[in-house]
Amino acid sequence: MKKILCMLIGIIILSTGCCNGTTAKLEDKKTEVEDTSSNVINKVEKNNEDQVDDNSQEDDLKEVDNSKEEDNVKDQKANSTHQENKTNPNCSASLIIDKETLLGTWQASNSIGDGSVEMFSFGDDGNFTYSTSEYDIDRMLISCSGKWVIDNNDFLTVTIDAKTVIDNELGEREYKEIILETPEEKRYSLSDLETTDIDRFPLTMKIDNDSYWKIVCISNVDLDKIDELTKNKIAEFKEAVSKAEQNMSNENLVKAFIIGKVLEKLYIEQTDRKWIEEKKKFLEYRLGSFSLIYTGISPDYEQFTALIQPQMTNSYDFTEAVNSVANDDDEMDMLDDISYIEPEGYFAIDLYVEDLLDTQETIQIDNLRLDFDDGNTVYMDEDIEEVDRYLKDYDRKMKKDLTLDNKSWNLYIFKKTEFEPNEITIYESGQVFHLKKDFIN
Repeated sequence: MKKILCMLIGIIILSTGCCNGTTAKLEDKKTEVEDTSSNVINKVEKNNEDQVDDNSQEDDLKEVDNSKEEDNVKDQKANSTHQENKTNPNCSASLIIDKETLLGTWQASNSIGDGSVEMFSFGDDGNFTYSTSEYDIDRMLISCSGKWVIDNNDFLTVTIDAKTVIDNELGEREYKEIILETPEEKRYSLSDLETTDIDRFPLTMKIDNDSYWKIVCISNVDLDKIDELTKNKIAEFKEAVSKAEQNMSNENLVKAFIIGKVLEKLYIEQTDRKWIEEKKKFLEYRLGSFSLIYTGISPDYEQFTALIQPQMTNSYDFTEAVNSVANDDDEMDMLDDISYIEPEGYFAIDLYVEDLLDTQETIQIDNLRLDFDDGNTVYMDEDIEEVDRYLKDYDRKMKKDLTLDNKSWNLYIFKKTEFEPNEITIYESGQVFHLKKDFIN
């Protein structure tokens, strides 16, 4: 028994010595432990239940050793994380709200590329821009810009020298830029800086108690590709809108609309945001409510475009637009005829998907459904033989699974509906997004 206790005491001495790292402290601890052990040994010799006491002490010592091992593991992980952060130029090496941490873009959403929510951008040159949410239909301030500094790591001070506002005197929802003769100063509290488990949004903090996510630290998305995509789509949109203004055919309007929807999910500099918003209003007004083209962007930069069959007489005005988008002169006829297949007819959507970053050959979605204004939803039917027999005349097949080839058309069938859907909802990798036939209002 004494041998066991002495061995255990030796473990305590060694462990204590490692933790304190000095000979003097080690000797103090050794003397202290030896005194304690002497008393314990004497008590054990007089106690008939010495085996129980031994086991109890042994368990306690094991818990101490295990606790130290866990602490060492935690320290190693912390050091590893610290070193990893130091190698990432976009992320702060510590959870301190300083200038380095704030540099970049912060948005009031952890949805990738959601350029329609409130957003701060802080530049290394001391300039900043702030954009209000496009979801706020009553907003009068569109954006503001100026200088920024951090005070004591917990306050953000901005000096605003320019604003873009809505001036209804110039016309409905028209934008007006104002240069302030006397700059305005605002202070925001900064708090609750934390790391997240979202690769694309590694940091989150509160600005005046509202949560924002940093969107510049993206580990699995090529930022250069996103920048290139943004530039290309702005140029394509400008060209498409110009063509639509010269010839306001539904075909030209729809093609410009499809490109414009991509821009809703990209960060647009303030210099381009104003004219883009004006052109979007022009397109939406001209397209009206009878369009048959729905589109939207996934969080992974995949654009889904759906063509639906006509439900109203005026929708047939979009026949050329539908055929042109599908690059098939029989597209509208096929979609329309599916609604008359006996016994009750069916509702069809032809879904096109394109990975805008061109990194995937196939795209896997989890489900899709139609959402209606009255709150009803309709999910796709898996297999309808009479539809497949009919589609042979068009050299098409009903899509029966959810694995989509990049840049492919996929024909999905639903139960017959009397009205067109308000939006089409797609589930992908635990995320939900919507295809619409209008811009965000």
